[in-house]
Amino acid sequence: MMSNVYESKRLFLDKIMGDAEAAKLLGTFVKSGDCKHIIKNRSIDVYDKTNHKLIVSIRKGAIPKEHRDNAYDSICASAMKNKTNSRGVASGKLNFDKLPPGVVEIVEPDKFKSQVVYDDGYVTNYKISNKVNSMICGYYNYPFGKGKDETAFTRSNPTLWHNFKQTIVYLDYLFRYLYDSKWQKQNEQIGSSPYRIEDTVFSTVTVNLNFQTAIHLDKGDLKDGYSIFFLCKEGKWEGGYLCYPQYGVAIEVEERDFVIMNPHEYHGNSEFMVNGLHEAIPDHEMIKRDYRRLSFVLYFRQGLL
Repeated sequence: MMSNVYESKRLFLDKIMGDAEAAKLLGTFVKSGDCKHIIKNRSIDVYDKTNHKLIVSIRKGAIPKEHRDNAYDSICASAMKNKTNSRGVASGKLNFDKLPPGVVEIVEPDKFKSQVVYDDGYVTNYKISNKVNSMICGYYNYPFGKGKDETAFTRSNPTLWHNFKQTIVYLDYLFRYLYDSKWQKQNEQIGSSPYRIEDTVFSTVTVNLNFQTAIHLDKGDLKDGYSIFFLCKEGKWEGGYLCYPQYGVAIEVEERDFVIMNPHEYHGNSEFMVNGLHEAIPDHEMIKRDYRRLSFVLYFRQGLL
């Protein structure tokens, strides 16, 4: 395993668009065909050609099956039940089909979050975004002065959380093995924070189910930090590539692939394809289908420092 899983090639890419142009893509959905460089079936490290900053790294099949199964068994049932209206830009521009029943007006229809008006005249005093199947595990810095604490899943499912942490610890080991300097930098930034998951460099895990993320930046992540990404797959589907449009690169991520990703560059997923067709259905209906794309993003939240 050690001799082939950790070998990779390097690809150095120039940006094909400036930051101002890339910012116009926020909240839009990209297709893998829009990207010049399609990475499939190989381990690779992608760098910015100018400053040699790591953009994304993938190691094919690096995650053992037992850790894949452990993550799926620990999280999937909860992910199927958890819907949220708080993913903002990642969930795309506001769409009536993805808002709660009874919403009759969007106060700011061209935004990613907005107050809304219900059919009884009630206007929310908070802003919501499109509803998607997404949840968080571990620790979180809550808005509106609610402080820092364990997430609902972590508090309510101690056995499942205990089991899942075994996989998190293993992924932390892979991160350190592959990129010790980046792991060490992240470790130093975090220091003795009580919000570390089992002394890893992660505080939080975001879990997405059948959720095609729009182009976005992960603004809550540790400054200059990196995230770990992997997924579990059920049923027959294709697509969902991890895309960095500013570099024109799309990477196919399959089960048990280990991905180190830069969350501070514009990124999102390409469309899902089932039987060769784009699944153009509301996200809240997608969990009823006979396929699942359960993805995990591990990171440390800047606000927890």
